[in-house]
Amino acid sequence: MTSTSVLVSLAVCAVALIWTYTKKGRIEKLSPGPPSYPLLGQLLSAPTSFEQLKYKALTDNLKTDMISLQFLGKTIIVLGSAQAAIDLFEKRSTIYSDRPQTVMLTHKKLVDWENAVLFTQYGDRLRAYRRIFTTWLSKPATRAFHDHQTAETRKMLRQFIGFGNEPISSEAIEKGIARLTAATLLHASYGYKVDSLDDPFVVLAKRMVDITASVALPSSTGWRKLAREWRADLERAANEPFERTRNQIAAGVARRSIVRSVVESLNGPEMNRASESTEEDCKQVALTLFGGGSDTMAGTLMSFMLAMVLFPEAQIKAQREIDSVVGKGRLPKISDQEKLPYVRNLIEEVIRWRPVLPLGVPHACSQDDVFQGHFIPKGSIVIGNVWAMTRDEKIYKNPEKFDPDRFLDRSMPSAPAFGWGRRKCPGTHFADSLIFICVVSVLAAFNIKGMEDVESRDPLADIPANGIVYRPKPFSCIISPRSRAHEELINAATDEGM
Repeated sequence: MTSTSVLVSLAVCAVALIWTYTKKGRIEKLSPGPPSYPLLGQLLSAPTSFEQLKYKALTDNLKTDMISLQFLGKTIIVLGSAQAAIDLFEKRSTIYSDRPQTVMLTHKKLVDWENAVLFTQYGDRLRAYRRIFTTWLSKPATRAFHDHQTAETRKMLRQFIGFGNEPISSEAIEKGIARLTAATLLHASYGYKVDSLDDPFVVLAKRMVDITASVALPSSTGWRKLAREWRADLERAANEPFERTRNQIAAGVARRSIVRSVVESLNGPEMNRASESTEEDCKQVALTLFGGGSDTMAGTLMSFMLAMVLFPEAQIKAQREIDSVVGKGRLPKISDQEKLPYVRNLIEEVIRWRPVLPLGVPHACSQDDVFQGHFIPKGSIVIGNVWAMTRDEKIYKNPEKFDPDRFLDRSMPSAPAFGWGRRKCPGTHFADSLIFICVVSVLAAFNIKGMEDVESRDPLADIPANGIVYRPKPFSCIISPRSRAHEELINAATDEGM
């Protein structure tokens, strides 16, 4: 090789290296984030309490709607605006629909729960799950559950009568709400009747929720034993109610339910591999519905109770609308929903004011990507900070004010409480009807009065330091029937079984 050709080759290599370096420097630059430290990365800067508030403060201070943190070999991307979440989770849903994987949760020798609806990766299995959800939880399909949702709500109202006119704790209220959500979801999933929170299937559902919340932070000691215990509990939660329903189908005594409908559709002349797979999918779908839905709906309804304590003017305005539309001679029905716009807007505002999943459910990026000029590595955990989105003053003026009338503007976006894209909660129609009938029934029949000076109260005093699902800190109130006539309506309705 001549000296000239050597120089040319070196020049080409140099140009290639410079181009690669500058390209990498231009593209593979993460979005801004908190301070980083040698070896530890941003571990010491990552919030460990009030995460939704602190992430919002970071995005505000850095004047960005996307921040990043890197530590322990992981990259975490936090989205602080609804538009950023839509751009990634919906417009680029093919690469942002995975879930983060933890060894404890998905390893075959540990909890082995990678096929659970919440944690399964985007692909054929998730699509199969969503087909079942779409069939049985579409808006028309959920009408079949309206009568039962109404009946269980009226049982809860009767429990509330027992509170009398004495101050009660929010824990007592939550027991009634938790029984309501568990009863409606177990009935829809399995045709199962719930009488109390001590019911073994309700206990299993609560155990599943607790495991889901804890699995990311296993104990530093005895973790193998813990994994075995969790795995056994999750298998029981998936199998026991399902097998009970299947046995009742065989005996011809099963109530109408999602599981009954799916299993009966599979009992053709031959049970093939495809139908066995669908049965397993149905088992996971039913487990997710009764296990995951009860906690989030109960959280939303507890936020409603707190809002009525803190904002009595909204309560009074809603009651006036209900009285004018429904009257005082009957209890509300789900079919009244379209005629009660203020009540609908009040529910929208509760969901915005206190989103039940302040940080949503994390997504994962399945390939390298670039967004707004910033690099997002494959495998990044991507979090939608719902709390920050519902405090965006460009969209929601005076966001800490509880103002149902903001939704009189029909272009006002709802809070992204149910997620995004291909991971959006498929039970939204079921939740919508249950939350409505609970809210409108409580407002129609009861007055809710707080026990503290609302004016001097810290507007964020109810926010707990930790927790995946929002629950207000304990509070006290008085729940009393609006009149003797309302009390008699409730007693008559529950005596009739409706």
